[in-house]
Amino acid sequence: MPDMMDELEGEVRKGIQDGKQIFDLIQKLSHAAGSAAAPNAANDFVFTGQVTDLRYFQNADVMPVKLIQNIPDPQIRQAVMDEFNKAIADGKLTIDLDKKIIGITDKGREFIAKPEFQTAAVRDLQAFAENRMQSVGVELNGTMQDLGYFKYADQLELSTLMQSGDSETFLKITQNFQNLANQGLVSIDRTAIMLTEKGKQFLNSDMMKGILAGVAEKPMPLIAGSHPVGAVFVVTKKVISSGIGAITNGSIMK
Repeated sequence: MPDMMDELEGEVRKGIQDGKQIFDLIQKLSHAAGSAAAPNAANDFVFTGQVTDLRYFQNADVMPVKLIQNIPDPQIRQAVMDEFNKAIADGKLTIDLDKKIIGITDKGREFIAKPEFQTAAVRDLQAFAENRMQSVGVELNGTMQDLGYFKYADQLELSTLMQSGDSETFLKITQNFQNLANQGLVSIDRTAIMLTEKGKQFLNSDMMKGILAGVAEKPMPLIAGSHPVGAVFVVTKKVISSGIGAITNGSIMK
């Protein structure tokens, strides 16, 4: 299967050799801006900065220029403008500065309909998401506060605690969950811990709200062991931010 980038570069070179005019998309986007768009404008499309961002046109004939302008990450925004500039130069896209829209041509539609493009689009989107993923979670310390974990996740695997390497804290936490199981607040099935109905009611009680006042999800520490002594950081989910949507449990949320 041919590499999409090689194919693009080859087609761009051919377009230049054929004497096609090269549009400077970066300057045109700047001139077409008019007034700055609201920084929090809705943007459900995930840009990766790759040529496969042309997948936008699988479900649309035109794209507002401001959609690119509103990309919050400057490096991705620049990469997207560069790729769209190449696509305009090669005749896959057009730009209307008066209407401030970018359109796709027949050549562009043929390009994005290729099986190689479809495969590359999925690959680029997955790679981009994986690179942007950030783990968030809570710290467990072997006290009643550990029930706060279930505010953010439905199940806790003991294997994740074992990976901390802190055997003393691991033992303290597991003993605490065993006590909670004896009280009927959680159930333990081999290595999986889940909240019971009684536990759910208790978690929402006024008493627990006070106990859990300081418990909240936070980003995973960049340096191992940088969490408080006597606590184990446990991941509750993985998210993707920077204004490009969110990924939870491996799925792109739009």
